[in-house]
Amino acid sequence: AKVFLMEGSVIKQLDQVVPALVESNISTRHVLFCTDDSAPEDIVRNGHIDRAIRKAIKLGIPAVTAIQMASLNCAEHYNLNRDIGSIVPGKLADILVLDDIGEFTIDQVYYEGKLVAEDGKMVEAFPKFEYPEWMLDSIHIHRQLVAEDFKIYASSPEPYTHVRAMTASVLNKELSATLRVE
Repeated sequence: AKVFLMEGSVIKQLDQVVPALVESNISTRHVLFCTDDSAPEDIVRNGHIDRAIRKAIKLGIPAVTAIQMASLNCAEHYNLNRDIGSIVPGKLADILVLDDIGEFTIDQVYYEGKLVAEDGKMVEAFPKFEYPEWMLDSIHIHRQLVAEDFKIYASSPEPYTHVRAMTASVLNKELSATLRVE
């Protein structure tokens, strides 16, 4: 079994889970970081998977283990470890050079063998991405939308409806409520 630890813009599980992992000395060999809900502004301001690595280190995971959770463990889970996930002969390797492993301070980034970032600044320009025409011309609305277009009408003549929702925490809970239909 694998454990995915969410640490994004909304769902933040590391504070709840990592201390328990450290305290109980549970192996992290099949624990992975997941940052699915990271907003672009949070990534720019705080980092992406590197933010999860830094936080895990601060919460007591050894630095090399936290890096493994973000690289090799993920590559193995998605069956990409034949090509990526570790630095060994014959594999593709994008490499981070760290100034301080304990703080996970990134000094340089190498992508496809070329230095692309140093001291927090890009040194290689990203190639301009051109979206294909079919992606740009995919929605055809021939009139102005109004608030009425977004109403959802109840299919039942009952004055109430039952709604279920799931919480987004370490242990999901199902919440339910009966709401008045207007």
